[in-house]
Amino acid sequence: MKSDPSVTIVVLNWNGWQDTAACVRSLFNLKYERFNVVVCDNGSTDGSLDELLNAFSADHLNLVILKDPAMNPVSSPFQERLITLIDNRSNLGFAGGNNVGMRYAMQAWDPDFYWVLNNDTEVDPLALRELLDEFRRMPGVGICGSKLVYWHGRSEVQALGGGIHNRVFCTTRELKPGAKDIVSSDMSGRGPELDYVSGASMLVSRRLVEDVGLMEERYFLYFEELDWAERARKKGFQLGYADSSVVYHKEGATIGTNARTPKARSVVSEFYGVRSRILFTSRFYPLFLPTLYLALLVAVIRRFQRSQPDRAKMILGLMLRPTRRL
Repeated sequence: MKSDPSVTIVVLNWNGWQDTAACVRSLFNLKYERFNVVVCDNGSTDGSLDELLNAFSADHLNLVILKDPAMNPVSSPFQERLITLIDNRSNLGFAGGNNVGMRYAMQAWDPDFYWVLNNDTEVDPLALRELLDEFRRMPGVGICGSKLVYWHGRSEVQALGGGIHNRVFCTTRELKPGAKDIVSSDMSGRGPELDYVSGASMLVSRRLVEDVGLMEERYFLYFEELDWAERARKKGFQLGYADSSVVYHKEGATIGTNARTPKARSVVSEFYGVRSRILFTSRFYPLFLPTLYLALLVAVIRRFQRSQPDRAKMILGLMLRPTRRL
């Protein structure tokens, strides 16, 4: 691998320009030179495009605004510390929105790596370099994750790279959540323990994108990372984890998701969480659909017990027709 591979960082914004601006500002403190940034706006209704334009202009950044991703790219982007702001015009979902950015970068600059970052993150200055170092140490890796640390409580780990998938009930759990030692957990290189790399921070190689393809867009929200990991393994790629790559995550700032308080999940979060569990299991582990549906029936009963009949009916509706959207 070249000593200084090129990286396009893709950040997806939806009604969260303040988080996105803070995320991008942190990127320009990275101790790495050869990268550029693509920010894709997923049809925001809060004036995000104008606000981001103002914020980036105030920071004196090299900004290019694209109303159409087919427009001609800027040359030599990795020396100019460039930000490209793309208007997706509508909400394409997590995969669809990020894919616009990766597809544009692929055609415009053909970078060696794509770093998909949640907009509600801020990065440690060494985060990118440590991710790239993990690829050097483990040539078989196709997707590598960071140590995710809670932004509001920076002494507590959210996840070491990603998480584990329970096939029987199609549930996921993050690896080592709540750990207090964020300095060193001695886990680098132990990607095989992961079933997926968290979408909050995924460094993906160009070779994986060429061999496996971009993220699957049918989910709209959730399970895109797990789908990508499943397809990657079938093509012989490994998952990696860089212990010294630290990314601070606000977690669920956009859509109202918080693993610590599941009862407070938004309707949107719960809807797409259930929907994606069904779609993923149907695609990769159809033999476990009966146990998944049993778990969902239990969830329906609990929603009635919590005096949430609308949510109970929502889950039942998804069990009958999981392809529908909000």
